[in-house]
Amino acid sequence: MVTVHSTVLAWIVTHALRAWTHRHDRTLLVRQPIAGDGMTRHTGTTSGPGGAHAPRRPPGLTVLSSMAGSGKSMLARSFAVMRQHYGLPTRMYKPVAVTLTSTWTTRGEVDTSMMLAALASGVDDVAQVLSFRYRAGQLEELESGRSWPADLVSEDGVDFSALEPDALRCIRAACARQTADGAFLICEGAGAIGDLPEEWDLSNSALALAADRPVLFTVSARRGAALTSLVGNRQLMSRQLGALVAGFVLNNLATEAAGRRLAERIEQATGWPCLGVIPRIPLYDHLPDRGTDTANAASWQEELDIVAEFIRDHMTPPLRDLIGVADPAPDGSPGARTRDPSTVQ
Repeated sequence: MVTVHSTVLAWIVTHALRAWTHRHDRTLLVRQPIAGDGMTRHTGTTSGPGGAHAPRRPPGLTVLSSMAGSGKSMLARSFAVMRQHYGLPTRMYKPVAVTLTSTWTTRGEVDTSMMLAALASGVDDVAQVLSFRYRAGQLEELESGRSWPADLVSEDGVDFSALEPDALRCIRAACARQTADGAFLICEGAGAIGDLPEEWDLSNSALALAADRPVLFTVSARRGAALTSLVGNRQLMSRQLGALVAGFVLNNLATEAAGRRLAERIEQATGWPCLGVIPRIPLYDHLPDRGTDTANAASWQEELDIVAEFIRDHMTPPLRDLIGVADPAPDGSPGARTRDPSTVQ
């Protein structure tokens, strides 16, 4: 009979576990449905022989934030405007929007940011970019008119954990439909990631996992805590969501120099690259955090063009590549395209 010393046995077990972990960390990232809701989640990371390789994902990106009021909507619609200048088809989508600054459309009262999203992506019906609106304690589906009682977890974040099961099914189904095709899609989160557990965060974490597109974090330096909010969320998020993160953009900075220093610290703490440092936009410097319900230029379209051009000048080449606007615009001028916002219904 052979006797194995405990030290030798421990060495064998340790190396066997290392081999198993190494093999499973290199498995192909696949998407599997979450039972009962039609959405998807990731089950691994991706790498291949000789180094890591990103999986083939549908085109587009998901814009999230670690704090509310960080400029997600402004960035998302600016990316859409840039692509429109290049003649590139683009869809935008936000599952739920809290009505903070009202605009009236044929779909009723919606947040002004959603009217601008429709305008930026070249569609006439706000229901093409938004599925549900929250106002006065009710969550309403734009297409059907159905509504459910709802609470907020933050100024612009719905508490999905308190919703009725039927409402949850409808939201998950809408997200699955809107993110399913292979079009260039810009998804926008609502409120801040981390306010709810990942499995309940339907308008942020679950949206990003369903979309399966690169995630761009934006964080505003205006209120401070940019570093701690990103680092905290980096520690809390799942490996599946973390694998989607392409980088972050610092927004609303007093000076670019201060922004670069802050960006370096965030890069060191998170391992994510900084893809843009955007100073305070002169057009918005006098406005409250949530903006206004009237245009700050001769028209809404002109405002969109001015802001998109400003942001493009402060994007890194990798972010321009991600958006598809690395080369000069074919029309030679970001402001060349105009459209009447009154056509948005």
